[in-house]
Amino acid sequence: MSETSAAQVPQQPEGPALGVMDVVRMGWRLLASDFWQIWLAALIVVGIIGGVNYFPCISCVGPIINVFIWPALMAGLFLVVRNGIDGAPIQFGDLFSAFQRCYGQVLIGGLPVTLTGVVVWIAVTVIGMAMGFTMALTMENRGPDVELGPALASYGIGFGLSLIRLMIMGIVGLFFVFAMLAIWENPEDGWGAAKKSLRLVVDHLGSACIFGLIFAGLWVAAAVSGIAACCVGYFFTMAVFQAWHAASVVYLYRSWTSQALVQPLAALPAADAGLPPAPPAM
Repeated sequence: MSETSAAQVPQQPEGPALGVMDVVRMGWRLLASDFWQIWLAALIVVGIIGGVNYFPCISCVGPIINVFIWPALMAGLFLVVRNGIDGAPIQFGDLFSAFQRCYGQVLIGGLPVTLTGVVVWIAVTVIGMAMGFTMALTMENRGPDVELGPALASYGIGFGLSLIRLMIMGIVGLFFVFAMLAIWENPEDGWGAAKKSLRLVVDHLGSACIFGLIFAGLWVAAAVSGIAACCVGYFFTMAVFQAWHAASVVYLYRSWTSQALVQPLAALPAADAGLPPAPPAM
C-alpha cells in the first residue's frame, strides 16, 4: 500500500462515530486502491481454510484441522489489512505471523467461535446421520416403489439444517468479529481481545446487526456468483468478500474505539510486544 493510496482514505472525522455504510464504502475503497495484493492475501487465507475442508485426502478431518489454524490465519489477514490501511507495504509473511507471535492467545481469543462451530457441526452431523438412517429404512421397507416425496423432504431438512448452522455461526461470529484484530493491541491476552469484541458489539448492537446483515448479504452474493462461475470462481469471489470485510472491520473497530482511521506507522503497537527478541541470524 503506497502512501498516496493511504492518503486517499479519510481520517476519523470529529463528532459521532462513523456509520455502518461509511465503513463499508471505505473498506471497498481500500480494496480497490490496491486490489490484487489485498485480494491475494485474502485468497491465501480462503484457499488454505477452504482447501483443508474440501481437499479429498483430508476433508474428513478438515473441520478439526481448521480449529487450530483459522484464528491465526484470520489474525494474520487483519494484520496485513491494518498495516495496509496505515500505508505499509503488503507483507504476505504477516499472514502467518500469529503462529509465531501469539498462537496460543489467538486460539484462546477464537474459542467462542471455535466451540460454537464444533458443537453445531457435531449436532448437524448427528441429526443428518439419523435422518439418513431413517430414510434408508423407509426405502428398504417400501421396496422399489418408493415415493419421491420423502427423499425430497430429507434433502430439504438437510438444507434447512445447513442454513441454521450458518445462521448460528454468523450470529456468534458477529459478536466476536473484532477479536482477531484486537489481539494485536495486546498479543498476550487473547481472552481480553474476545471480551473487548463482545463489549463493543453489545454497546453498538443496532449498528453491529446492520453491519452483519450487510455482509451476510454480500457473503450470499459472493457464494452464489462463485458457484455459478464453475465453482473455481468461488475462491475469487470469497477472497474479494473476505478482504472487503476485513478492511471494513478495521475501520469500524477504530471508529468505535475512537482511534484515528489511518495511523502513523511509528505509533502502531508492536505486534510482538512482550516477546523475547529473535535470535541473531547465523
